[in-house]
Amino acid sequence: MWYKAGNYDLATTQLKLSAILSTTIACIGAFTFIEEYKEAGLDTLNFLPRFMILLGDNSFGIYLCHLLVWRVLNKIAPIINFFPLNTVLVIAGSLVAIKIGHRITGKYAYLFGL
Repeated sequence: MWYKAGNYDLATTQLKLSAILSTTIACIGAFTFIEEYKEAGLDTLNFLPRFMILLGDNSFGIYLCHLLVWRVLNKIAPIINFFPLNTVLVIAGSLVAIKIGHRITGKYAYLFGL
C-alpha cells in the first residue's frame, strides 16, 4: 500500500520480511544460549548472559542514538571505521550515552526513550 502511494522514505522500508526473520532467529538463538548456560551451571562465567540482558533492556535507546554515536565516532576517529570494530564501539558508546542519560534524567528517562 505504501509503495503504491509513492511514499518511499526510510520508515516504510525498515520492515522487511528478511529483517523480521533474522531478528527472530537471533532472539531464539540468544534465548536458547542463555537457557542452556543456566542449565549447565556456569556461574563463574556469567558476564555474557548479563551483557545480553543489558543490551535487551537498552535496545530501544540504542536504536534511537546509534546513528548519532556512529557519526561522532566517524568524525573523531575515521581510521577505525571498519566493520567489526566500529560495531562494537558504536554499541558500547550507545550504552554509555544511555547510562549517562539515565543519570541525568532520573525517573523521567522514559520520556526520552532511555
